[in-house]
Amino acid sequence: MPTDIFERSTITFRGTITAGHAAATSATFQLKRSGRTFASVDAPLREGAAEVR
Repeated sequence: MPTDIFERSTITFRGTITAGHAAATSATFQLKRSGRTFASVDAPLREGAAEVR
C-alpha cells in the first residue's frame, strides 16, 4: 500500500516566471517533505514557462 499520496503516480510540474530573471534558461522544481528536499528536477524554460513530468 502506498504511504504517500503521490507514490507510484505521475506528477506534472508547471511554472511561469512573471517578473525578473529574464535571462534564465531553466527552472528547478524541488519536492520537499518536512522542510527537506528529497527530489529535484530541472526543466528548460520556453517563453518564460517550464513543465516537466
